[in-house]
Amino acid sequence: MRRQPIRDYESPTLLIKGMVDKLLEETALNLILSGDLFGRTIPTVDLTKLLAHQTSLSCSVRGGKWHLRSNQPVFSPRQDCFPTWRIPANFSIRICTPLAGKKILFVGPETTYYIHSLWLNSLESHEGRPHNCLGQAYCVFHHICRSPVNGSEDLDILIGRKKKIPSSFMLSSTKSSLLQYVLSTTLYASDDQHDPAYTFPVIDSRTGVRSHNNYWLRRARKADIIVMNRGPLPAPAWSYDSKHRSGNWSFIDDLWYKHSRAYLDTEIVADYFENRLINAALYATISRFLPSVIRSLRVIGEDPDIQSSLLVWHGSWFLQSSCTKAGQLEDVSSSREFWEVNDRNALIDPWSFYYNAQGASDVIERHHIFYSPFTIVYMHDRLLPLILPHFNVVYLPLTVRSRPPPKQWLGLFSRPLPLSQVKDCIRNPWPNYGADGLEIAFFSSLANMIDGEK
Repeated sequence: MRRQPIRDYESPTLLIKGMVDKLLEETALNLILSGDLFGRTIPTVDLTKLLAHQTSLSCSVRGGKWHLRSNQPVFSPRQDCFPTWRIPANFSIRICTPLAGKKILFVGPETTYYIHSLWLNSLESHEGRPHNCLGQAYCVFHHICRSPVNGSEDLDILIGRKKKIPSSFMLSSTKSSLLQYVLSTTLYASDDQHDPAYTFPVIDSRTGVRSHNNYWLRRARKADIIVMNRGPLPAPAWSYDSKHRSGNWSFIDDLWYKHSRAYLDTEIVADYFENRLINAALYATISRFLPSVIRSLRVIGEDPDIQSSLLVWHGSWFLQSSCTKAGQLEDVSSSREFWEVNDRNALIDPWSFYYNAQGASDVIERHHIFYSPFTIVYMHDRLLPLILPHFNVVYLPLTVRSRPPPKQWLGLFSRPLPLSQVKDCIRNPWPNYGADGLEIAFFSSLANMIDGEK
């Protein structure tokens, strides 16, 4: 007898989350136990140490709280998650001390570039010198963590003369650092810098979306710290090609009704549009995202120069409904944000829902019931911490809560996004307080990781 789908909304939330968690954990465990996770070489790693790092990072970021300082909201990570807490404030500036003489590489999509830009903005204000970047595809290098400008020093930079990349001796003697960013939306890792994936436009035949990948392995071999990411897969380009403003989502129906490609138990889970989106996100994560990431990790795991670096994977963040709804046409369908358990009015368009369903976990404590969690991409959050440590990579979550309790500080954070403003809900998803929270969460975590490596 066919089991009846559960249609009460609260029960399916727990049911589907349980299915997703179990499936992702079983996928990771099967890969590890079967040996299929690794290529020719199994990296030598200290799993106990790496897992301890991940536990501390998760505790620090997810346990952080907002408070008011000079009538402005400030995010503070939880400070008892590490054995010592050596950097009390201004994390993006203070982190320069443990980074003295080091080379840092950021490689990943626009989210990685965004964090790199937040850092440059903070350093620019502190140092009094410009840290202009030519853009995602053309970033060369940034000589950072230097003493503030004094008189005519750095005149060659200020008047626009060609900059020369600083030597290791210069970095060491000036206690400064080198920051580089390489655009790579898929973390494609080939040792041939003339590989067509680097030199020609590549369109994913399954989505119709272009991948942007630049050669990054040479820089990675010279870096002391590598920060990387691969974000959720976008919905197919043709999902926008429809007379109906809510899009053409026939591909999720194909996955749902072909049981060999349905990851959720369709005999239990109700046949709702949102559930079909979640199933499609699972398919994208397990069948496409994970194999691609493993191929890149195998290259990293077999390269001794890269393995000698501190390797960090920063988490992604989800698209907030307050941003995605701004300027949205009325006839675009919206769904309640499945993972947003505390905001019953959090409605979001199908494309953002698909992105977030690879995303947005509800890591919330009962006594913080008025907080709306700003969390990392959910499926990646469950899967990557189980996989990455086997390649000597630490997962750094960015689970900053999206806003303080609205009942307490409502007037400070309720401003809607003006329709005249060009919105970018990935690289600029919040008012200023949110970006500050992300910056604090990332650099406080990275600083304490570096301290733990000493």
